[in-house]
Amino acid sequence: MAHSLADRVKETTSTTGTGSLTLTGAASGFRTFASAMTVGDTTGYCAVDGTSWEVGLGTLSASTTLARTAVHASSNAGALVNFAAAPSVFCVEPARHLNARAYIERSTTQSITSSTPTMVTWSTQTYNYVSVWSGGAATRITVPAGFTEMKLSAFITWASNSTGNRTIKFAKNGTVLWEGANVRVAAVESAMQAVYGWTDVVAGDYFEIEVTQTSGGALNLVAATSNAHVRVELR
Repeated sequence: MAHSLADRVKETTSTTGTGSLTLTGAASGFRTFASAMTVGDTTGYCAVDGTSWEVGLGTLSASTTLARTAVHASSNAGALVNFAAAPSVFCVEPARHLNARAYIERSTTQSITSSTPTMVTWSTQTYNYVSVWSGGAATRITVPAGFTEMKLSAFITWASNSTGNRTIKFAKNGTVLWEGANVRVAAVESAMQAVYGWTDVVAGDYFEIEVTQTSGGALNLVAATSNAHVRVELR
């Protein structure tokens, strides 16, 4: 499964109500969803029956079926529309996806015990357009509904110390991922960055940043938001 977008994709449908859209062929001058993407792919869609409309994330569950996986906006106050007449539907990038970013920070020091893997606790946000973080689960970046891929970039700074190693890793749903791990020996105050590239996700998946140090004593992550943050992108 992949997330796909394509130009000039528009079809008529034979569906009323709130169910999946049965696709009945390309509108004049356009092409079908199945000709532009693979069954199983997700895509942005807009369905319109004249006055009623709906924008969201769809899944091409069969060559002639577009499932309405998540609604982002609609004429029904953002909820699923009960179409009275069969709508036409076309491929579009929802506005919510264009602004699907977050920048979450740590504004105070965090003490990390030697040789003890520890999740970074985030404390504030510069922007969080899609609500991936809250103080109630302060170590977690959580995937909201309506997205199928996520990318993270983490940056931390260790206090000056010349003993041992430092590591930074990503964890998904409590399981540490080695991809994107970065290991350094620190002789002075040291910055570390790791990137976890685009990966498939489902709503409710959560990511954390795990750090470890082996100085022999407690060692701080340096205070100030510029020294500890995680950037999030979704699509």
